[in-house]
Amino acid sequence: MNRILKKNLACAQQYKPQIVDLIKNASLIAEFEFDLAIMPSKQQVEQANYILDQEYEQKKEIIIQHIFGLVFCLDFFILQGIFQRYTWYTKLFTFFPSADFFFTLLHRYDFCELIKDPKFMPLAFNDLKVMEASLKHNLHQFDFYTTGLQYFEYQPFRSLFPEAVEIVSRYVKDVTLLSAANVNTLLIYGYGIMVNNIRNLNHFLRYPDVSVLDNVWVGKPIVCVSAGPSLSKNIDYLKKIQDDVYIIAMTAVLKPLLAAGIKPDMITMVDMSEQVMRYLEGIDTSQMYSVVELGCYYEIVDKYPAKYIFSMSAIRTSQFVGELVDKLKVDINEKFILPGSLTVATLSILLAKVMGASKIILLGHDLAYSDKTTHVKGSRFSHPTKIVEINGRRTFENKLYDGEVSEYAELVPVKGFWGDQVDSTYSFITFREYIENVIKTFKMDVVNATEGGSYIEGTEHITFKDAYQRYIQPNKIEAKTLQIPLVRQNYNFQQLPKVMADIEEMIARYQSMNEQAVDMMALVEKNLAESTTLEQAKAYDKMTTEFIVKYDEDMTKIGQIGHPGQFLFRHIINSNTSKHKEADNYADSRNKLVLMSSTVLECSTVFIDELKLLITKLKELQDEFGRN
Repeated sequence: MNRILKKNLACAQQYKPQIVDLIKNASLIAEFEFDLAIMPSKQQVEQANYILDQEYEQKKEIIIQHIFGLVFCLDFFILQGIFQRYTWYTKLFTFFPSADFFFTLLHRYDFCELIKDPKFMPLAFNDLKVMEASLKHNLHQFDFYTTGLQYFEYQPFRSLFPEAVEIVSRYVKDVTLLSAANVNTLLIYGYGIMVNNIRNLNHFLRYPDVSVLDNVWVGKPIVCVSAGPSLSKNIDYLKKIQDDVYIIAMTAVLKPLLAAGIKPDMITMVDMSEQVMRYLEGIDTSQMYSVVELGCYYEIVDKYPAKYIFSMSAIRTSQFVGELVDKLKVDINEKFILPGSLTVATLSILLAKVMGASKIILLGHDLAYSDKTTHVKGSRFSHPTKIVEINGRRTFENKLYDGEVSEYAELVPVKGFWGDQVDSTYSFITFREYIENVIKTFKMDVVNATEGGSYIEGTEHITFKDAYQRYIQPNKIEAKTLQIPLVRQNYNFQQLPKVMADIEEMIARYQSMNEQAVDMMALVEKNLAESTTLEQAKAYDKMTTEFIVKYDEDMTKIGQIGHPGQFLFRHIINSNTSKHKEADNYADSRNKLVLMSSTVLECSTVFIDELKLLITKLKELQDEFGRN
């Protein structure tokens, strides 16, 4: 074995074992085969430094703002120079065109200093699926969205491997859009989602989960209806054939369907705000199967009787909910914990898969705007389409609820259902790509019969009449009755006293966090009258670090409430402060402690109050079921 390679592998085994996995099946590139390493020449190092000097001169203000970066580089000396210069970066995802190429470089150059550097994150393009999963996983692990990503790209990488750069850019865009959607959702709805999750747990103990739907319509097609404007094209035909196929509809389209004489067999709800109540005003839901996400507005179940079934994707998306469900001692089959739905349309599609649908047929899944209206007529969100120009960009003015609030979204041209070009938005694109990924991941057989809106990859695009003739007519449902339990089976309500005692321990833990947060706030307030000194900054940093270490898991749970202070705190700790004045850095130490303490104080108080309310609800369940 080449001595340089041997040294690199020994170092990798000790510091980054994933490198050994990355190159385990790699081969030397023929033109680089040799026995002895070629010593770097002074000229090569000088040339690399010149290139990096020029880049920094041109992009200094941008480079110093970031601490996360993507590196596309074929030259070892440039690569080495990047890591030596930009010491404040915490992660630099470094792309090699193949594992073979990286393996060959490991024969020639001493990578040990890079391998030991925590920010060196090598990725290769041998297996695009593995690389995509690795990149997305790593990006999700870091708060790159708080400060952005810096691209370090050096020729001839793009010239030789243009597809590789485009693939990475697409992956980053997908993760960024999804992260932006998640952050926006947390900031707007985070508190409400958390409250809903906790306040629905007593309902979750009463009603069944989606496991009761396992293969109830195996071999039969299912139609999933959304509220897109194109639904108007087929609403009359859907009425005509409704007895032949099982229909799942999102709650927002319920009123237009009922007005047209169509009774959906199941409705789905994920809406976090009380606005969802208006979808059901004046409707008798008592005989409807209604599948709700745990994070759906909690008063729905109390105010609108129905045959409720709960989806528990919150177990995957919320560590706090996961801990509570564990303490409730509910036996849940992992198979039926659906991935986060992101949209109610996705929940409908996932349910059809659980039910064993032979074909999942989409109607009203536009994910784009028509030139006349935003949603199908009769939907509460339906408003005339209005496109305005803002800063030279075509922008959609969206009326919310009853039109009392406006929001604006830049229009983005995308491929349409018919192969034409239609207007979409970045939010719609994120939702569409999420649906496409769900279809691909779960190997679903999906037919898009929307006849308008965006083209959805991975689906068959045909008219609804064609879908009926090909898939529904030969597989008509004789009767739509479901033989499933309407209450949760086999839950031992007599264990509730132990459950409540465990929750009391959670409350005590958050009260302890609260008390420490109050003490830290008081210390800062005591010193507010004067500028922060070096000694005080060090003390603040020590307290911040020790608190995070002590309450690491609970801090993650608190972050899922989406408190603005949490994002400001993450922004400060993910910023490059090496170029700041000392006084500013001292102030940042104080500000980090204040943001962390105030966020913990507010969020843990929410947890404490909600957990106490949950105990009250569990006592009511115990009185109803646990005395028998």
